[in-house]
Amino acid sequence: MRPRIWQHRRERSAAQHPCVIYALREVSATFLSSDIRVTPAFVSSGIADSFFRPALSLALPPDLQSGAVPFRWKGDELDVLLITSRGKRRWILPKGNIPAGFTPRASAVKEAFEETGIRGYLFPRPLGTYPHRSKEGIRPVVLFPMEVLRIESKWPEKEERRRKWFHLEDAITNVKPAELKALLRGLPAYLAGEKDPYTATALLAGTVR
Repeated sequence: MRPRIWQHRRERSAAQHPCVIYALREVSATFLSSDIRVTPAFVSSGIADSFFRPALSLALPPDLQSGAVPFRWKGDELDVLLITSRGKRRWILPKGNIPAGFTPRASAVKEAFEETGIRGYLFPRPLGTYPHRSKEGIRPVVLFPMEVLRIESKWPEKEERRRKWFHLEDAITNVKPAELKALLRGLPAYLAGEKDPYTATALLAGTVR
């Protein structure tokens, strides 16, 4: 069943709500506005300081990658958006290396747009980490759920990949490795445990539900 956090009644303007400053800081890493570019210059700007400096002060493993789990609700059911890899055309999630000056969340948003052409609300808490195996070895990938709010018709890697919505169970069947399958199985429980009702959907609409 769809978690109750998505069923809050709309009550008052988000701009007037005392919790909106905090909510905006948490949502800021999603960069929903197409006018905001995810660049080292922005991350190093004064505007970004309050959003990112605490996280940037933490030392990240040099081989860590980050990615997104794009999802949408269809009634009480979950769909997950997958893309094809460049080489073997396997179904995967958007992910990539974390550029210098980026937090894992900001990097996940960047990869989600570049590889999948989506914008949305990236949850603050990771879904988990899984090992990605390639010719270069095994690298850890931290994943953040993203509720998709907008799908662009043009994006940087449009000519290199396909994208397709899958029911959650079908997405689990199509991805590898087993550790990633296990993370996706935990997505409904993760979303049921989120308590913050001030989602990007509400903020974009100008109200808190």
